[in-house]
Amino acid sequence: MILKTLGHASLLLGERKKPLLITDPWLYGTCYWDSWGLKKYPSKKELLEVNKTKFAFITHEHQDHLHPETLKKLNKNITYLIPNFIHSNVKNFFKSEKKLKYKILKKNKWFKIADQTHIYYIHMWNDDTILLIKNKDRYILNINDAFPGKLTLRKIKKITKNNNLIVLKSYSPASLINSMFLNKKRLIVFNKIFFYKRIEKLCNYLNAKFYIPFASQVFFLRKDSKWANSYSVNYQFLKKNWNCKSILLPEYVKFNLDNLNIENKYKEFKSKKIISIEKSLISKRNDIYNFDLFKNNLLKKFESLRIILFILFPKGIIFSFTDKNLKIKYSTYKNKLIIRKNNFSNYSIRIHAPYGPVYQSITENFLEDIGIGMFTKIYVKSKLIGALTTYLLFNVLLPMTEHNHLSSFKRFRLWFANYRQSLF
Repeated sequence: MILKTLGHASLLLGERKKPLLITDPWLYGTCYWDSWGLKKYPSKKELLEVNKTKFAFITHEHQDHLHPETLKKLNKNITYLIPNFIHSNVKNFFKSEKKLKYKILKKNKWFKIADQTHIYYIHMWNDDTILLIKNKDRYILNINDAFPGKLTLRKIKKITKNNNLIVLKSYSPASLINSMFLNKKRLIVFNKIFFYKRIEKLCNYLNAKFYIPFASQVFFLRKDSKWANSYSVNYQFLKKNWNCKSILLPEYVKFNLDNLNIENKYKEFKSKKIISIEKSLISKRNDIYNFDLFKNNLLKKFESLRIILFILFPKGIIFSFTDKNLKIKYSTYKNKLIIRKNNFSNYSIRIHAPYGPVYQSITENFLEDIGIGMFTKIYVKSKLIGALTTYLLFNVLLPMTEHNHLSSFKRFRLWFANYRQSLF
C-alpha cells in the first residue's frame, strides 16, 4: 500500500502501482473567493495518477474539500463516495453535475474498495466526517479538519486496537479565530503552540505510530487575507516543537506502508504557480445586484434564530463593507433591518467584509464561509464574551441552520439521533 499526500486535504492511496482512492480533491485553482491557494499544486504525473483512481471520498461540503473546479476537470470514470448526510447539499451538488458518478455510503458499515482495503466514516455533529481506512492489519485515520471529542476518539481506539495507526489531521487555524478585533486591536485567543499541543494530545491518546500534517497546506492570496499567512502554523514549527511518541512525517510525503520507505522532495517556498495566481487576481466590481433579495434572505436567516441571537447579541449585529459605503444592522430585539451610510455606535458585533462574498453567501445560504476566507474582520465589545458568541454564531448556529437542523423539532431530533449513533 502506497500513501501519498497531495494539494491540501487530498490523500491518494494505491496498491501495486494501481491508484484506489483520493480524498477531497482540490488540485486546481483557488477557493473562498480567490483567498486560498495551494502551497504545492500536483505535477502532471501526479494528476495522471489521480485520474486513474477508482474512487474519491468527500468528507464534507466546504470549498477546500468539495472543490467544483477540480471535480469537473477530473476523469469522469471516478466514483465519488459521499457520506449519508441528513442535509442534501452534497447530494444535490452531485445530482446537478450529470457527468459525475456518485454513491452514498451507509452509516456504520465498512465499504470495500479493494481486496484488503476497506473504508468507514464517522459522522460529526457539524456535518464533517472522519474517514477510517483499514488495510490488512493497519489503519489510516483521516481526521482532516474535524475536532473529534473524547467519545468519538474512544470509538476510534476501540476499532483500531492500537494497530499501526497513521493519523492525518489539520494543524493550523482556518477560521475566524484570529479575525476578531477589540478596541481596534487584533484579538489573539490562541497562540501557535496551542494548535501543536492539540495534535500531540490527540496522537498520544490514540497511540498513533505516525502523524502526517494535513489539510493546512495553503497560502492566503488576497490583499485582505495575506495577513493570515503570518498566523499559520507551518511544518517547520511542528518539527521544532515535536515532542510526541508518534513519528512526524513530512506534510507532502510518499509513504510505502509495506517497507516504511519515506519519500519527500518538497521544500516550502512560494511556487511559480502561486505567484502567477496572485498576479492574476483582479478586484471584482461588487454591484448591488438584487438588494431586496439580499435583505429578505438576511432577515429570513436571522428570524429563525431570533431568540438565540437576542441572548447572544442583545445590541444587534452589524454588517459593514470594505467596498461599499453601506451599513446594515439587524436588531435582534425588534427583528428588523436598519440601513444607513453613517456608522452605528451601539452593537454587540460588527462583521466587516467585501460586499460580493457577503452577498453571495447570504443569497446562496452559506454565510459560514465568509469567516473561512480570512478577509472578514469581526469587531467585538469584550474578549471572552465576544470570542465565545462569535464562535457560537459561525461554528454552531450558522452550520446548523444552513443544514436545516433547526428548522423543526423533528429535524433536530433526527440530527441528534444521527450524531449520537456516531459516538458509540
